[in-house]
Amino acid sequence: MADVENTNTTQEVETKNQDNKETKTYTQEEVDKLLQQEGDRRVTQALKKQQEAQKLASMSQEEKNEYEYNQKLSELEKREQEIAKKELVMETEKQLGEKGLPAEAAAFIVAVDAETTKKNITSFEKMFNKAVEAEINKRIATGSPKTGAGNNQAITAEQFKKMNLMQQAELFKTQPELYKSLTNMK
Repeated sequence: MADVENTNTTQEVETKNQDNKETKTYTQEEVDKLLQQEGDRRVTQALKKQQEAQKLASMSQEEKNEYEYNQKLSELEKREQEIAKKELVMETEKQLGEKGLPAEAAAFIVAVDAETTKKNITSFEKMFNKAVEAEINKRIATGSPKTGAGNNQAITAEQFKKMNLMQQAELFKTQPELYKSLTNMK
């Protein structure tokens, strides 16, 4: 009966996000599944270590030395690749900065080698500039505030005094000369 109650209840597990904490509720089935997956992962790791130990035990000293040498060599190659990628990301960020492009895009642009990365930078620059130009054209198309000599006399000093601060600020933005004349500013 305790098992039946266990499967019907829920357990709360806290997960941390970058900015805040969230509480997520899991059913007993989900918890069991997560525990099973973790157990499987650990058993697999242990089996791999055991197989490697048996393999090493059956090798001669010379074979062990060669095997360890190859393991360290592959580890060094892996580290070297990671360092090369970091250097490539830094160089890409530098090049993006020189071109006036956002350096944050470097992670998306970096490729396997420097030549491909350079091509990606060029493609990104074209795409970015095209997007900026399209946004500028879109904003220009919406129109700008109308200013003209004909509107300067549309507002009297009495009307200006009745305006709230927001309206006065808008008048200052759209018709600075009229605003100055109404406020006696020079």
